[in-house]
Order: sequence, then structure tokens, then C-alpha cells
Amino acid sequence: MASSRFAVLEEDDLDLLLDMRDSVNTKRVIKASVEVFKAYMEEKEMSFDECMSFPSQEMNCLLRKFYAETKRVNGEVYAKKSMISLRYGLQKHFLKTRKEDIINDESYKTSNEMFKAVLVKLKKDGVGESKQKEAIAPEDLSKLYDTVFSTETPTGLQKKTIFEYLYYFCNRGRENIRELQKEDFSVSMDSTGREYVTVRERQTKNHRGDDLQDNSNKQGRMYDRPGM
Repeated sequence: MASSRFAVLEEDDLDLLLDMRDSVNTKRVIKASVEVFKAYMEEKEMSFDECMSFPSQEMNCLLRKFYAETKRVNGEVYAKKSMISLRYGLQKHFLKTRKEDIINDESYKTSNEMFKAVLVKLKKDGVGESKQKEAIAPEDLSKLYDTVFSTETPTGLQKKTIFEYLYYFCNRGRENIRELQKEDFSVSMDSTGREYVTVRERQTKNHRGDDLQDNSNKQGRMYDRPGM
């Protein structure tokens, strides 16, 4: 009997391929999101397993209340980015377990409207915002370039490259850095003739769905700085 041209994979093998697609950070976000969802249902005296078998309409109603009522363990509200991360993790879990996209499927329209309303309220109330780190002082930057970021050694050049990528482009974290390709970078020129580099936007746990449009004007630029 002639050997088959194509491999024969069982459902478990196909699921394993899908699992391998997600990074370690993404899997961590999924796990944390599911744990929060479980804790919410336990407090409401509901069974997680039973709830996960709800029809889409009932699940949509449950998520609608969850987005409005969920809080941290200490009772404080989540920051905007944490809420986006939470929904992203749940979306990945629902895609795997229920084959449903809770962000884009029409069945989940009202829960997503509630999610957006929660984000608007967080911004209006001025609570739950992520605390930004203090900017690096110019003198500290000079020390780094003088003592650490030497372009004369492979190690120094690597440290300089990684630092500058994080400094100019990683306002949402360091996820997906290993997946970056040459095509992700674009060189442009502003109205004064100065060249700068930008990085193509990616969907991440903090940068997902409708949030892509909201951040379209906040893209980082790394300007040409001869001698640096």
C-alpha cells in the first residue's frame, strides 16, 4: 500500500497545534482571566462548569453583569488595560472551549456595549488608571550610553538595541518581541525632513479589538539620532 501524502492528525493533535500558537504570556493571561471569572461565579453561587454550557444568549447576559461588577480581590476597580487584558483572556478561552468570539460575535453585542461603558466610566471617574513609571532622567540615559551600550562589542550592541526598542515602542509591555520580523518596522520622514522608525501595530492582550482604533494616534517613533 502506497504511503499517504498527507499526515493524519487526531483532534488532540490539532488542539495541541493551536495551544502551541499562544505565547507563555498569553497562556498566563488566559489562566488569570478564567480564574477571575470562576471567582465571580462562585461568589454568585453559580457553577462554572454549568455556566460554560449556557447558550450564547445566557452567557452574553452573564458577561454583561460580570464586566460591570468585577473587581480586584481588595475591592478596587480594575484599570482600563487590566479590563482589556481580562476580556482578551476570556475571549481566547471561549474560542477554544466554545468556538465563540465574545468580542466580535453578534450574539455578544450587549455585553460588549457594557464593557465599553465600563471603560468610559473608569476614564470619567479618574479611578483605576495604571500608574506610569517616572521618565528616565537625561543624565541616567547618558550614563547608560557611556558605560553599557557600547557598539564596539556584540553584547553592548545587543543591549543598546533591546533597550531602544523597549524605550520607544513598548508602552504596552514586552509581549511578542520574539515574534518581531524585519517587515514589522517602517522608516518614514516627517515634515521637517527627519527620518524616524515605527513598528507595525500588533494585537496583544492589552491591545485588542476596538482598542486598536483608540490607540492609532499614539504610535511610538524613534527618530534618527546620528552618533547615538
